[in-house]
Amino acid sequence: MQRSRALVKPAASLARAALPGILLLLVAIAGNCAFAQEGSPIRAKTAEPGQLTLSQAESIALEFNPEILINSYSNAIAKGRFREAKEMLLPKVGAAELFGYSNNQLFVFASRLMQHRFQPSALNFSSLNTPDPIASFFTTAYVRVPILHKFDTWGNISRQKMLMRATLQVGEHTAQNVRYQVIQSYYGALVAGARLKLAQHFVELGEADVVRLKNLYKFGQVVLSDVLAMQVKLAEFRKQLAQARGDLSVALARLNTVLGTPGAARPSLAGNLIDRDFQVESEEALIAQALLRRRDLLQAQSLSEASHHELRQAMGSYLPKIDGYAAVIQSGDAIVNGGTSLIVGGLMALDLFEPGRQAKISQARAAMKMAQAQAELKRNQVRLEIISAREQLIVSGEKLSVTRQSCEQAREALRIVRDRQRVGLTTITELLRAEDALIKAETDLIDARYDNYLALAKVRLASGTLTSLKDFE
Repeated sequence: MQRSRALVKPAASLARAALPGILLLLVAIAGNCAFAQEGSPIRAKTAEPGQLTLSQAESIALEFNPEILINSYSNAIAKGRFREAKEMLLPKVGAAELFGYSNNQLFVFASRLMQHRFQPSALNFSSLNTPDPIASFFTTAYVRVPILHKFDTWGNISRQKMLMRATLQVGEHTAQNVRYQVIQSYYGALVAGARLKLAQHFVELGEADVVRLKNLYKFGQVVLSDVLAMQVKLAEFRKQLAQARGDLSVALARLNTVLGTPGAARPSLAGNLIDRDFQVESEEALIAQALLRRRDLLQAQSLSEASHHELRQAMGSYLPKIDGYAAVIQSGDAIVNGGTSLIVGGLMALDLFEPGRQAKISQARAAMKMAQAQAELKRNQVRLEIISAREQLIVSGEKLSVTRQSCEQAREALRIVRDRQRVGLTTITELLRAEDALIKAETDLIDARYDNYLALAKVRLASGTLTSLKDFE
């Protein structure tokens, strides 16, 4: 009986000594299971009140982005120039008032004749040769109608119409570029947020590992170098966390700049990065869409047509200038009285020799050929952009699939290494190496998702079909 009590006492003491280690082991296993269930810290989430959605970001950018505002002003200028060119066809109406005081023979004779004050006594030679000075008022109202101005008017109208069309097409292309910037900055901010969550997750794991190893060190189950190695790794995790916070702040500031609200508070985003399998049309179909819908390509074509009208305008310098006019003239010794006369006529002027005329025609012809070559170059560039963007989307989808598998393998590898390290079958170095591998895999997965979204946006932009962001929500 005494012997059995002697055996029970050391056993109880041993159990009490081992209890903290057993509890730590159970806590660590529970934490590891939680990590395995959680997997990647990047999960889909639904929009909450006060959060900025992608469609809201698009609407704000299309209203306040400076590039959109600049284009709206450019459109107004182009429309004004086109309206000015058309109004040159309208008659010019004016009025003039002339006062003269002179004893010039012709002035006196014509003034009296126009004012209906001519007397027979004015026909004697003395009055004709040395007339007394008189004062005359000439009130004129006139209308001048341009009939043909060397094709300047009609040529300028056609040219300004093409330039206005080109400017409007630039505006639509700018809107698509702004949508691309919204996708780039919005999801870029989501990537920064996801990296911040990942950094916070590993800081929490590192802190738990340091506490666990310190407790194991107290019981002599690990050496001091293991604890120090984990503390060094925790310091690295904290540096990554600080960098992630700064990156998120910069990303949100960049988003505000794209939205045209750089002074606004940092928004809270409602979007999420998830795995998407984007499908697009064939290469031939995308090229056909781009040739019909790429606004910058249509702009190049409009500029080519404008250069053709500029050439016609230059060749019109060989044509005459023809104007029609009519005028009503009232002349008297005061503004309100006197005689009234009517003049109706026309004017035709032809420049027989105009220096530099042929040189202007040569310049206009060269400009037309250059614009045609630029339009062809733009078509070739669009084809290349379509091919490049489509292939990039295919590659990004394949990289996303491979990265997803690699991330799952890294999670499982870390779980196995943790289990082995707890029972002393591997070293702390192997655990740190497995954590580094998982951090890289998780980061690569975040980047692969972002690249996949961005690749689809490039395809839509290259084909001229980025008119909405519904495909990205």
